[in-house]
Amino acid sequence: MFLKRILIFTMITGLLSCTGSNSKLANRVVIKVDQLELKATEFSEKLAIKLKSFDALTAKDVSVFNRAKNEVLDEFILDALAVKWSQENGVQLKDSFVKEEFEKLRRAYPDELSFKRALSTEGLSFQVWQKKFRSTLLQKVVLNEITSKVEKPTAEEIKSYYQKNPAEFRTKDQMKLRQIVLKTENNANRIFKELKNGRKFGDLAKKFSITPEASEEGLVGWVEKGTSDVFDEAYKDGVKLNSKILKSNFGFHIIEILNIKKGGLVDLKSVEDIIVNKLIDQKKQKVFSDWLEAELRKSRVFKDEGLIQSIYAETKG
Repeated sequence: MFLKRILIFTMITGLLSCTGSNSKLANRVVIKVDQLELKATEFSEKLAIKLKSFDALTAKDVSVFNRAKNEVLDEFILDALAVKWSQENGVQLKDSFVKEEFEKLRRAYPDELSFKRALSTEGLSFQVWQKKFRSTLLQKVVLNEITSKVEKPTAEEIKSYYQKNPAEFRTKDQMKLRQIVLKTENNANRIFKELKNGRKFGDLAKKFSITPEASEEGLVGWVEKGTSDVFDEAYKDGVKLNSKILKSNFGFHIIEILNIKKGGLVDLKSVEDIIVNKLIDQKKQKVFSDWLEAELRKSRVFKDEGLIQSIYAETKG
């Protein structure tokens, strides 16, 4: 399968190799936004990287392949519009900002070698990744600029969203519980009898339970209703030691419900900040969509549909 995957990408870039008549094909413009161009060679390289995560059969699927092509085209258009707008409006990508964002990302890896190895597994050289990273940051800066004047939602907008989307703010019943889980029913019956004779739940859980929370005296903590069939069954008994042993794929459960919190609609004040962020995001998305539409109307976009359709994936061996 790995060999086939390599052949896919070799075919794509090889189709556009700069030898003989293919040299002209490699330099043909696939898409152009005003003065910014994406030539066939770079288009095929971007496409190969995008398809790298798929196996050979999936990558050859027409719908998958065409979707990848469209994603490459859309990403180039957005990048080109961001570059054009930033130049027209004097917005620059400051080196200090690039360095700061890079360091944030870099700290997720133990060292630079690990970081570069991660890029290698994605089929990216550091130079290619760096170019893509700067493009992403420029788009982020442009987005921040064009959405900087988005106003905070009004109290009426917040209230309206809350009233129209009650399911988002409704909590389920919760139970605080502890359990002892045994491998066999005989062991469960023996431990259950010892509990009824006054032995401490925590001591028995620590000594006999086979699940990780045994070290915490069997305390599972707060669990939402609907998380597990066996917990839901225990919930029916209310706040007490369950009246019977319950069976699951993990073993035989002895469960004690320690507390119950009834679910319901969370009050508006408690979720106001969440709603504000949701509404601001929606407003930013609307501003961005309007900006994108306006910029496209002002720009000259050319696509060589024939060339785009002629690029296909082929596997051998």
